[in-house]
Amino acid sequence: MDGISFAARVLPAGAPLTLRLKGPTPWRELQGWADIASQIGALTGRCGFERLAGPGMVVAEGDTADRQQAGLSLDMTFRRTNHRSRWRMSGLADTDVGAFAALFAVAFQHPISIDLWRWKYGEGRGVAVCAWRGPDLIAHYGGMLRQVMAFGLPVTALQVCDAMVAPKERGVLGKAGAMFQVTATFLELYQGLARVPLAFGFPSQRAMALGELTGLYAEVGKVSEVSWPARNGPPLLGTRLIDFQPEQQAHQQALNNLWQAMARELVTSVVGVRDLPYLRYRYLEHPEHRYRLVLMRRRLTASPLGLLILRQMGRKLALVDWVAPLRQLPLLLKQARRLAALWGHDSLYGWIPSQHLERFHTSDMDPPVSEVRIPTNAWIPQPYSVDQLRGRWWLVMGDTDFL
Repeated sequence: MDGISFAARVLPAGAPLTLRLKGPTPWRELQGWADIASQIGALTGRCGFERLAGPGMVVAEGDTADRQQAGLSLDMTFRRTNHRSRWRMSGLADTDVGAFAALFAVAFQHPISIDLWRWKYGEGRGVAVCAWRGPDLIAHYGGMLRQVMAFGLPVTALQVCDAMVAPKERGVLGKAGAMFQVTATFLELYQGLARVPLAFGFPSQRAMALGELTGLYAEVGKVSEVSWPARNGPPLLGTRLIDFQPEQQAHQQALNNLWQAMARELVTSVVGVRDLPYLRYRYLEHPEHRYRLVLMRRRLTASPLGLLILRQMGRKLALVDWVAPLRQLPLLLKQARRLAALWGHDSLYGWIPSQHLERFHTSDMDPPVSEVRIPTNAWIPQPYSVDQLRGRWWLVMGDTDFL
């Protein structure tokens, strides 16, 4: 991305640009290369280039007799046009964090710390596409790499975050706007060209509506916010609650058993991996929020029943996440409500996948107060169709980057 953007700034109109991609892509994946060619064409066109000729496919290694296994290279030739974009497109470097923080504060009406930015994007965890006007960052679309289980298979997904545009640019809607430009480029570059099969996020209602209108997003599910009154009472017979100790081998094994059981029961869903490295990074190493991880075990045998991840937020206790077999959810919910009362909260609340609301229903559960629509990429080809993903995402509060 940065190389194409640099070429767009320094090359005069009419100057040629040749791109060559090489890799061990088998001959049988020519259709995948055609998709890549289309995405590169869209990206370079957005930066002010036009394609002179169609892509050339050549055998990069081996001979034609062995072309079923031979690698391929992709050649594409472009010419710089007279068109000059209103913005300069780029990734986000460490030196740009100040500009990122300034835009974040204006767009979301609260500041972001450097430590939180590093937690999201540092050490190769995150990627982003930016639009600049002069020295000012006017639009940003970011994503964090997340390991998920998709229908029982481990894959990498992009968790979209920090999609924002300067208020003065919000009036430019549709495909002419900066927000569309950075979103489309992000999906082409970091999902399509990087061959990441899935992306998800938690957009605002406005962002979701604009994404659908411009063909970037399609809805595949909803997450509902629900709450329950805190409920005091004696300890539940047969169970025991203890703080999760990540350095204890017995606790590590308990978590592993719980996650494996949960993953098996969600084999027809798409669910983020909840193993020890993830929980350590997401909750125990968060630079700003503090979470309480509580392990529920059988009192007599000490066998694990579930792990609660809770956050105290004023008069409410947040049920941020949990790791447990689905059959243990009613018991976990009872324990969480009891802890809410013991810790002085009025209620317990959480985000629940809408297709699974019935699993959390109680006679005194409050009606859902809001829903967040879950999008999937509709802009470029991906291995999973909208119909395959509809109602399949298991997403809760802890799957966000901001709660």
